[in-house]
Amino acid sequence: MRTLKLFGLAVPLSAVVSPLLAEETRRLDAHVHGVTEVQIATEGDKVEIRLHAPGADIVGFEHEATSKKDKAAVAAAIGRLSDAGSVLVLDPAAECTVEDAEAALRGEGQTPDDDHGHEDEEVDGAHSGFEAHYHFECVAPGTLTTVDFPFFQNFLNAKEIKVEYVTAAGAGIAVVTRGSSKLTLDGA
Repeated sequence: MRTLKLFGLAVPLSAVVSPLLAEETRRLDAHVHGVTEVQIATEGDKVEIRLHAPGADIVGFEHEATSKKDKAAVAAAIGRLSDAGSVLVLDPAAECTVEDAEAALRGEGQTPDDDHGHEDEEVDGAHSGFEAHYHFECVAPGTLTTVDFPFFQNFLNAKEIKVEYVTAAGAGIAVVTRGSSKLTLDGA
């Protein structure tokens, strides 16, 4: 798997939101049901997006999936989250294509690079959450001014997305909701 380090490369801009991005390793410990967190970073023609969502918002539960029904729900959710178009749509004018997309179920306190002997679908702990990473390449990155979130249509328990973003034009924090699912990147 190729991992871009765009969050670290946007040094001048990241200083504005670095305290927010530092929270990334604690996301699942302090999650709020109904609230998904997304970070967006751009560097040149590359866009990296990270998503963290409570298990209850994605599959309706946070306990370990032990029944066939629960395991099927987790597998289906990972499939939907792995399809970037089911989660978000970048401004068509930017002509972005997905280079890599992955999703996994993680246990409380686990980071994307921690395996600790667990399979993605088998999570110990009282709380679990889903993580997804998307990497895009854009033909016209300067025209990336909006991101729409069909996420709400696919995950009915989700109520809002807290978005932190860093682009060449600036950095910001925004909230999108089921009723207002389009993000405008300020300064873009």
